[in-house]
Amino acid sequence: MLNGSEILADCGGGTCSGCADGTSCAQPVDCESATCVGNACVACGGAAQPCCPGEACDAAPYTCAANTSTMWGGTGSECNCGVLRAGQRLDIGDDRWSCDGRFQLVMQGDNNLVLYYVGFGALWSSDTSGTGATHAIFEDGGSFSVYDDLGQLWFSSFTSGISGGYLVVQDDGNVVVYDGGGMPWWSSDTCCYQS
Repeated sequence: MLNGSEILADCGGGTCSGCADGTSCAQPVDCESATCVGNACVACGGAAQPCCPGEACDAAPYTCAANTSTMWGGTGSECNCGVLRAGQRLDIGDDRWSCDGRFQLVMQGDNNLVLYYVGFGALWSSDTSGTGATHAIFEDGGSFSVYDDLGQLWFSSFTSGISGGYLVVQDDGNVVVYDGGGMPWWSSDTCCYQS
């Protein structure tokens, strides 16, 4: 019987156990695998499968390649699609992808940091084209910033002082700076692109 916030009868919605692979979902908590891609629960962690939350994955398109790939932001034994942590940076040509592979944040050769919805176009930029900016960095103090090689600041989220912060390129198209407790402090305001 379907009741409460369930997605299907007796599964999903965060109040029941997760639904099986291949069933519909609205968010990761709806799935046994904790992986919801294109509104369907999918297996995770294997070749050609999305990353499992907090786990290493085999190399395949849109999964964590080699676990520590800069494309996905994995650190140590973690697998964190689209994450940029303190001290990590994107130099010209470097990028981060959302876990579902639809959104790409890239530091371009024209000095601009741009968020793309793949196949549709740019959603957001740092407006730093032509400035000489060479890299974006999630600073130890909690700000996400774009600098040139001389140390000139060209863009910042102005979120310094947050503890345990990190940046995420999310599956909904939003780029967000969170503190260590999961509270958002800044976003690109590009949210809510449905898969």
